[in-house]
Amino acid sequence: MGLQLSKESFNKFSMKFAPRLLAIGFAISLSACATQLPPVDFGVGAVGTSHHKINAELKTVTVQVAPKNTQKGKVAIQLLESAGTQMSSGQGIVSAWQNSLQDAMARNAIFNDSSTTKLSLSVTVLKLDVPSFGAEFETETIARYELINRSNGDIVFSSDVASKGSCAMSEAFMGLIRARTAACNSVRENIKQFLRELETVNLSKPMFPSQSKL
Repeated sequence: MGLQLSKESFNKFSMKFAPRLLAIGFAISLSACATQLPPVDFGVGAVGTSHHKINAELKTVTVQVAPKNTQKGKVAIQLLESAGTQMSSGQGIVSAWQNSLQDAMARNAIFNDSSTTKLSLSVTVLKLDVPSFGAEFETETIARYELINRSNGDIVFSSDVASKGSCAMSEAFMGLIRARTAACNSVRENIKQFLRELETVNLSKPMFPSQSKL
């Protein structure tokens, strides 16, 4: 009889506290995911020196998110930065993109720092669609890259660069890790495509001359 009562007591205890224990376990697992998340890294790694040269100095690089009415899809900058664990401004993503671009172009050596022509690079994020779930979390990125002549306002080059990135389950089991890795891969590929398109820039033929010349 004593054993039977012990089982009944145990069952009652389990029914009463099991949901709480499950909730605690779930919270702990989420915390573990957050601490194991890879850093946001858009670095493209090895970049060869360009054979095509642009006779201009690149003075500034800026990255910003497009206003909602000009976006081409969801821009999950804040979600990517926080991984859904906290509120964020998204500034970390913008800074990481800018730093990776500057590093890649320094290695690419396509610009001439001693030139009297000065350019600015403006990057506008039009889409960064990170799926909320999925096997590979395929992420699409669209960014507009514009090279602007600082002396006359000519838009020397303009291109909406589209790219995709993913992360297979075999690379990372946890969904949060796959989501962030896929997004980083997508932005990294976006930067690589932009570097390839730089090879076509012709300063003597600006894509959009300033209004003063029209």
